[in-house]
Amino acid sequence: MARRLDAERLLDCFHHYLALEGHLISRANAEDRMLQKLTRSLTEDVTPLLPPGVRFDDADAVKAFGRVWGELVSRLSSESWKSSQAVIETIRRTTISDLLDGVERRGSA
Repeated sequence: MARRLDAERLLDCFHHYLALEGHLISRANAEDRMLQKLTRSLTEDVTPLLPPGVRFDDADAVKAFGRVWGELVSRLSSESWKSSQAVIETIRRTTISDLLDGVERRGSA
């Protein structure tokens, strides 16, 4: 059962803690970092944290990636990374054909 995500509240917390630490993460930086993660295993760091019997495979990870991208990263107020669309298209052609399918990418090129 999927739980409802309060994206605005989560982003408020994200910005609050970044400000406390004196860090800024732009939308372009967030997109770049997320897309870089797709070059590694999508599940190896999550699997050891799951309780017995809970499954989280690459399809689940791609869906979660799309949710974070569409509901959080796309709401960051700065500009989209200039290379995002090209990198997404390359990933679609080479490894994850359905990457971000059906995900609204606000302000993407």
